[in-house]
Amino acid sequence: LLWKRYLESTKSKWDLAKVIVPAVLFFVLLILLYSVFDFFAAGALEPFLVPLAFWIFVQRIVVQIMYEKSSRLQESMRMMGLSDVAYWTSYFISEGVIVGFLLSFILTIISAGGLFNDGNFGAVLGYLFVFCLSAVPFCFFICAFFDTPQTSGQATLALLFGLFVTHIVVFLVDLASIPVMSAQIICCFVPPIALQLGARSFLKSYDGLPLSAICGIMVADIFIYSFLAWYFSQVWPSKVGVPKPWYFPLQYSYWCKCAPKSQFQEIQPLPGSVEEGTAHAVPIPTETVNEALLGSPAVVAHNLRKSYNSHVVINDLSFSMYENQIFALLGHNGAGKTTVISMLTGLINPDATYGDNGASVYGHDILNDMEGVRQSMGVCPQHDVLFENLSAREHILFFAQLKGATYESAEAETNHLMSLFHLENRQHNLGSELSGGQRRKLSVAIAVCGGSKFVVLDEPTAGMDPLARRELWDLLASLRKGRTMLLTTHYMDEADILGDRV
Repeated sequence: LLWKRYLESTKSKWDLAKVIVPAVLFFVLLILLYSVFDFFAAGALEPFLVPLAFWIFVQRIVVQIMYEKSSRLQESMRMMGLSDVAYWTSYFISEGVIVGFLLSFILTIISAGGLFNDGNFGAVLGYLFVFCLSAVPFCFFICAFFDTPQTSGQATLALLFGLFVTHIVVFLVDLASIPVMSAQIICCFVPPIALQLGARSFLKSYDGLPLSAICGIMVADIFIYSFLAWYFSQVWPSKVGVPKPWYFPLQYSYWCKCAPKSQFQEIQPLPGSVEEGTAHAVPIPTETVNEALLGSPAVVAHNLRKSYNSHVVINDLSFSMYENQIFALLGHNGAGKTTVISMLTGLINPDATYGDNGASVYGHDILNDMEGVRQSMGVCPQHDVLFENLSAREHILFFAQLKGATYESAEAETNHLMSLFHLENRQHNLGSELSGGQRRKLSVAIAVCGGSKFVVLDEPTAGMDPLARRELWDLLASLRKGRTMLLTTHYMDEADILGDRV
């Protein structure tokens, strides 16, 4: 993840510049104001202008996280086995590096201009560094309540402005006139206000909460907002993901990942329906199969059901899937194919109140052990989910390592898949520079890389020309050995050619 963020930042240098330049300009403005208007007391302007210098830093983190969330990149990485702890830690470390660059410029200006009332250099450094670190989980927390980068970015600036005005209104009066020290302590649990209070502590006339206490509370903010961000992202995952109950931290099953093997056994024969708009099962013709030749099923679904209000989308769907086979779900647009995939990959839950419905993937139950399911899963979604600033080659390298491959094995596999999917000439092109057909090929390559055992392909040939479709059919047929593949399509010829079971 850190390697990915490094690659993205090197290809978007303005992303770093738009954080550093505004902050530096605000501190230069501070020096100019002190030199032009000599009636300002030393340290009097910092509580008002220093917070403005970090607005872009905070807003940028929120927008970047929300971009990955709204474009489903975040959930796509989770489906490939990424843990929440690894995701948030990578952001924390990468933003810490950016903070290092930012503070190196700011502290140079501070030392040259005598800002913060010529306060102790180490105290200024520690105070600003702790604020920047506390601002990162604060941004995580904000992101839990929004769905789009535009809305979250605007709301973040509005929140920062409101906190800024609140500080000005409250502290235009003498700080010593506030009799209750607890009021200042409570304010420090909001990092932007703590930043302003810290700047104010360098005034000679200051008689409030000491800087050491302010920094200590901001350190506590790191853990508090990390917990709140984690909690709300679990119970309120917005449009994508399965919400957990509000009491999930108290559930033993959440912390104990040693879930029992699934109770679902092989379904024979294969009854079921994927019928939209009706609650009555539609019988499907079945073919007798010699089960002894197939072995135990790798994926078993039993009475999968999904409804929205009174509208039944999936009605008692049951099936078994076997390794070394492609299982095809054939149906028209809107038949519920993507809904089935969403349940198997953890994007939505099946109706949990209906009988013993559920499914298992290589022995891991989708209701109780989705993390175990995702350890062996690769997904090609219906709509391409690619990083705009990563090349085709870097995509496969990243996802292969995300699934646990070493760099050497990921490099070798990337070379093989680039050749196999005829993407050698485009391997250094960014995701945004690939054609529609090339993006579909790359999405399939990502799904099968890293040793994925259960490969989910949601209409992988959508938007491809007939020749490219035929090439991809041959590739999928050759890649099914050692894997269990689930393919959805509305092309009868595609299901007939690729599907071992339909």
